[in-house]
Amino acid sequence: MFKKNVVLRPESFIEGFGESVISIIKLGFRTISEIFFYFSGIIWKKSGDIRKKVSLYLRYALIGLMEPVMEVYGRFERVFKDTAKTQTGGARLKAVLKGLNALMFGEDGLFISLFNVAAPVICIAFFIAVVNYSNSLSYGVRLEVDGSLYGYIENDSVFSEAEKLVDSRLNYLGSSRKINAFPVYTIEKTGGEFLSAAQVADLMLSNSGISVQQAYGIYMDGLLVGAVTDNSGIVEALDGILERFKTGLPDEKVEFVRDLDYTQGGVYTTESIIEPQIIIDQVTSLKQQASYYTVEVGDSPSLISDKLDMSIDEIEALNPGFSEGIAVGEKVQYSVDVAFLDVAVTYSEVYEVHEPFRTIYHDDDGMYVDTTRVIRPGEPGISRVSASVSTVNGVERERVITSAFKLSEPVDEIVARGTKQIETGSVSSESAGYGKFIWPVPRYSVGTIERHHQDGGYAGHSGIDFSAPYGTPVYAGDGGLVVLSGWHYDYGTTVIIEHPNGYRTLYAHNSQNFVSVGEYVAQGQQIGAVGQTGRAWGNHVHFEVIRNGIKVNPRQYLDNL
Repeated sequence: MFKKNVVLRPESFIEGFGESVISIIKLGFRTISEIFFYFSGIIWKKSGDIRKKVSLYLRYALIGLMEPVMEVYGRFERVFKDTAKTQTGGARLKAVLKGLNALMFGEDGLFISLFNVAAPVICIAFFIAVVNYSNSLSYGVRLEVDGSLYGYIENDSVFSEAEKLVDSRLNYLGSSRKINAFPVYTIEKTGGEFLSAAQVADLMLSNSGISVQQAYGIYMDGLLVGAVTDNSGIVEALDGILERFKTGLPDEKVEFVRDLDYTQGGVYTTESIIEPQIIIDQVTSLKQQASYYTVEVGDSPSLISDKLDMSIDEIEALNPGFSEGIAVGEKVQYSVDVAFLDVAVTYSEVYEVHEPFRTIYHDDDGMYVDTTRVIRPGEPGISRVSASVSTVNGVERERVITSAFKLSEPVDEIVARGTKQIETGSVSSESAGYGKFIWPVPRYSVGTIERHHQDGGYAGHSGIDFSAPYGTPVYAGDGGLVVLSGWHYDYGTTVIIEHPNGYRTLYAHNSQNFVSVGEYVAQGQQIGAVGQTGRAWGNHVHFEVIRNGIKVNPRQYLDNL
């Protein structure tokens, strides 16, 4: 076998290398163009006119962007072809290298063309960087006071506020001392933090020559009342006051009514430093103690209300159960403790309210005039209400309804109203009071009838208790003369009617009476309302029958008992 000798000539290598580079560049541009135009075609088909215009604009933009590069590419191709035709050997290699240098770094070379494309982008990026840098710079006021550099503040109002703080710390006991400080302001660029008014005030006091100390100022309504080196005891005492008023109700907010600040640390004059216990004793003291009234013989809720010049509801708020019964010697609170620091509490409350029912009357000629009888009891409507409640020292001051949802509508009450006229002498011994009496309360309203007397009762109790809802009408068992209407010992609010033939009937523990002493009443006439006044447990009417001054068993004088 004979081997063929292969001779490598420089000009053939250069020519092959140049043709390979040109082929790769052509393939690259062709591939990029084909991919671009392929996807442009899809967008063209799938999109409408607007997308077609966008695609066209993108194509023009790409051609404009690639034009310098394509021009360089054309020149690059021509260099290799022209050199291959006119030069050989080392001269050809030298010519190629010279042509490449001109193509890459010449006046219209690749780098110059690329720079012309990139220069606007670089300029825009540089401009954005400059703007961002400028924005990062902030301007402040350089503050010098009496030749001493304090630092930077946002504006001169910070120094004015600092002067006010200094005055409050110097003159907490009413003196009129003042620090004469002369500030010098200079506007400068700064990237640092600004001093607050409190920090400037600390510097002013520290540089004043006055004896100062780090402490916590105690401010009430913006006025300094003293400073303490340790405020932990004051914080504990004040937090304890607030804690006593917390109820855990939804959205509860507990705070002092007065503007109180006891955590403001800083530089304070030595003479303003006081013992923490002095502040603690003051804030936990009382401005006024609660007041009480002692119930006397003959007092009733209405009479006490007149004496104290307060409504029964107001007294009831301080003394739950007041309107239902009081005893001689009992203490009735009519004012509350007033603390040195008032505490305001706001919270949300959900509860039910009753909408009053209407009363519809029907005339009944079988009943005497001015007498009534309930045929169907009314029922109040019920609504579920949400309210925002505000209290001060535990006493409600404001209640704002935020929402209401009706659960039921009210049911009208139907009442029979007597139209029968009372004849002259009808309540005399000839026409009334022969030992038979109607029930003092409507039968439908009676809960439990307790039978008490010597026949099966217990010692000290003579009569019958008719348990009925609060406010149920109390009727006269028969016609007669009212000989007592008012508070009657342990009976509470009582009515006694004197009937002919030596009979009397007694109606005790009423919530209120509707008749007066000396008034004649007819059988079935309403004389009062069920309550729990006097010595009583639960709402009821205590009914007694008295014959010739002796209490007798009422059972034999009432029908169907």
